[in-house]
Amino acid sequence: MPHPSDATLKSITMDSEGLESWDYCLSHFRKRGLVWQPGNITYFMRQIFSDVTFGGSRVLDIGGGAGLASYYAACMGAESVLCLEPGASGSNACATGVPFFDPSQDRLSRVRFSKMTLQEYLTSPPNHFELVITLASINHLDEPACIAMNTPAGRDIYLGLLGGVRGLMKPGGQLVVMDCFRWNALEFFGFPHPLRKQIEREKHWQPATWVELIEQCGFKMESLRYLSLNSLREPGSWLMNNWLAAICGSGDFCIRFRVR
Repeated sequence: MPHPSDATLKSITMDSEGLESWDYCLSHFRKRGLVWQPGNITYFMRQIFSDVTFGGSRVLDIGGGAGLASYYAACMGAESVLCLEPGASGSNACATGVPFFDPSQDRLSRVRFSKMTLQEYLTSPPNHFELVITLASINHLDEPACIAMNTPAGRDIYLGLLGGVRGLMKPGGQLVVMDCFRWNALEFFGFPHPLRKQIEREKHWQPATWVELIEQCGFKMESLRYLSLNSLREPGSWLMNNWLAAICGSGDFCIRFRVR
């Protein structure tokens, strides 16, 4: 298995300290069995954050799991990163925080974890962030409300949550949302899709639904991109980063908003 400091790592825009820390981070995650193909993870981060500037920003990672995106942000130069992960516990894979890392890795020490839900965090004294990210987690902020988002009650709950996120952000701040389609072409005609066996479709919505909802909360969409399979790297992006491939494939998408 190749070491994570291969050519794909060196192609991302990081300074030498960031590259060293990201290399160390991926090696550590691989040893813990949380990463199998470091180069694929790096390519995924590059797809998601290709048009995001991290330098000196304060970042909130909502539902960040083990914190890979949080650590990527820190390695890219973010000033501080808060990862909200209610599932974290002492024996959980999500509790992968700074104490497990070499304290000399300054970039990685910029990440801290909280077990708060977004709802709990919104009741805390306000913090203001330049960047908020939610990767495959926006539909989990309130699952019953997400399932019922085509009703006034479900919609109002999500408007309240996303409005709360807006209140945490500085003027001009960016919100990055990554999720997958509610359905794809095969599923529309009643056939299972091999890449979407674990997808609970009732908990997902098409990109247009999220754009319309989030823009009501004081954001403006700046970009919508469809994501290719990480394992295919650059050749995959030439073929699959379009709506037609997405509607026939996994349907992963990334939307970037800016605070109005």
